[in-house]
Amino acid sequence: MARVPEASVRSAAHFNLTASLAAAQPQVRRNAVLGDITNTAPNFGAGVKLLEKPNLLGLGQLQNFKTCSNAGVGAATASLSRSFRSREDALIVGPGGATVAHARENARFLRPASGDFMDVGEDDPMDVEDPQNVGEYVKDIYSHMLSVEAIFQPRPHYISQQREINAKMRAILVDWLVEVHMKYRLRKETLFMAVNLVDRFLSLRQVARKRLQLCGVAAMFIAAKFEEIYPPEVKEFVYITDNAYTKDDILHMEVSILRALNFELCGPTPAHFLDRFARAGQCSEEHAHLMQYLAELSLLEVQMLQYTPSHVAAAAALLSNKLLKCPTWPTCMAQISKHSEAEVKACAREMCGVLETMERSSLQAIRKKYSQERFSKIAKITFGS
Repeated sequence: MARVPEASVRSAAHFNLTASLAAAQPQVRRNAVLGDITNTAPNFGAGVKLLEKPNLLGLGQLQNFKTCSNAGVGAATASLSRSFRSREDALIVGPGGATVAHARENARFLRPASGDFMDVGEDDPMDVEDPQNVGEYVKDIYSHMLSVEAIFQPRPHYISQQREINAKMRAILVDWLVEVHMKYRLRKETLFMAVNLVDRFLSLRQVARKRLQLCGVAAMFIAAKFEEIYPPEVKEFVYITDNAYTKDDILHMEVSILRALNFELCGPTPAHFLDRFARAGQCSEEHAHLMQYLAELSLLEVQMLQYTPSHVAAAAALLSNKLLKCPTWPTCMAQISKHSEAEVKACAREMCGVLETMERSSLQAIRKKYSQERFSKIAKITFGS
């Protein structure tokens, strides 16, 4: 059988993706840019052999971005930034009812909490027997993560302040980033960090709709360099956008993100807490994959930004326990997470709503990912009510 030319594959994907703009923002004049960042082409991967570089069928390209310059990203005014911070800091609640404003004041230098704030580690044989789990430092590491997680939270309602971007467009971008992440087989921490960087940057800067994918690519580039041993090179990210951006475009956006965030990158993500919760609960591989699946689904929904990473991870643990008919909130989870079952239920309820809508959603990247054998095909399991 003759191989389909790659250029034809890219053109077909580009044509099929254009229609998504109308659903993303029907009241605005149709623009091909937003349609190009989705990956809902129905013939994803058909007839295309996966090479070292990810094929572009279904990843989406923004060919109109080629002439864009870094000047398209405008800085928010100082007064707008201050009003965002004062109005929304109080909406992000951490363990014990602490707000992000309180965390910024009391954890400025990121020092770990002391005492018995998190009494974990000594009873976990995995921590004791494996030097890489640094069992003697578990208490300090996790109490530190809980104490600073709110500092690295984006504004929960920033999307309403963006002039050209809405929640649907953000979800399309996240779905596309999952495809990129999956093709390169990057670590789960890289995906969570990339989405966090995007949200935090959009919390502080007005970004044009046509530059949204550039922001996502640059965030993934930063996260990969931070988390991966062998991160993809810039030219790989140029390739996956079908040369819609130049190398300089991505590097300039990288600098813009780093400056806007004051180079504060190393924040806890749900992935860090999920590992601890799964180990402490002695979860099976299937159970751990279900927790990861639920946490990644939460990346699609902008309303989940009101919850801290530990809160999201705890909700994923609670919901997975319920779906697998396990004890919903065992004592060990309450002790380790520092969240009560009542505190977690609201987040778990929203997470359950996301899970229920996935089958009919046009954004299928996460579901495809967790339908694979290496993730226990957890997305294909039908759970009872």
